[in-house]
Amino acid sequence: KAASIKTNSWALADDSGLEVDFLEGRPGIFSARYANTNSEKIKKLLEELGETPYRSAKFISCMVLCDPYGKIVKDSTGICWGEILKTPKYPNGEFESIFWVKEANKVYGELNHSYSASRTSRLGKRVETCAGTKFEPFRHAFTAVYFSWPRHFCSSFRMQIS
Repeated sequence: KAASIKTNSWALADDSGLEVDFLEGRPGIFSARYANTNSEKIKKLLEELGETPYRSAKFISCMVLCDPYGKIVKDSTGICWGEILKTPKYPNGEFESIFWVKEANKVYGELNHSYSASRTSRLGKRVETCAGTKFEPFRHAFTAVYFSWPRHFCSSFRMQIS
């Protein structure tokens, strides 16, 4: 809302996070700030899980489209269910390297572009929901703003909907 009002144009915002059931939803919205580096994030998460067999988790993504007056026109949420592996599937990854997607039989980071843009992925699900909106009135420029904690406006850009 704030971005659309501040820029007086359409705004599209999104965010995502990993929720682990055994950790009561942590790291959740704090996924990006869970630790300083990707390897520290993985280490911290695996240490908190320990040897528990309860490793179910989900990636949740949310997307919101606001008009220039700050009214929410459409919002959507995409969820990808899986479980946390005991070790990363590949080196130098983030949570995607330890998040096993059962229906794909691979970790999230191994999914190819066509799969990750499909109805199965969290991004695919939320984009599909937002795309269900009739975009005819929005065929002019709008602003997409990326938020970064603790700053409110990290960057923004204008794009054309075709």
